[in-house]
Amino acid sequence: MSFMNELKELFLNHLNNQNSLDLEHCSQVLEIDGQLTFTLQGLYDVLLLTDMSYSEFKKQLYASRFNEELSALGYQVVIYKAYGKVDVNWYQLTISK
Repeated sequence: MSFMNELKELFLNHLNNQNSLDLEHCSQVLEIDGQLTFTLQGLYDVLLLTDMSYSEFKKQLYASRFNEELSALGYQVVIYKAYGKVDVNWYQLTISK
């Protein structure tokens, strides 16, 4: 399964309250007000991508149509807290408006 499919499954499981993540051990993936909130490094870490570097993960994520796919399902990833750099920004999975 590609990491994009794994990521979509992770998000959809969370949205359907079937979250299998142990968030107590993920300092960069949190649930805030019921919403999955994360850094890109946090996502990379929880996906356990051993065959891809963090740099390649970001490159493929940004080159993908992932947000469009989420939008078609009624969801989106938004910037939760911006710190001026992609690597330190926090993002949140929300319902599309």
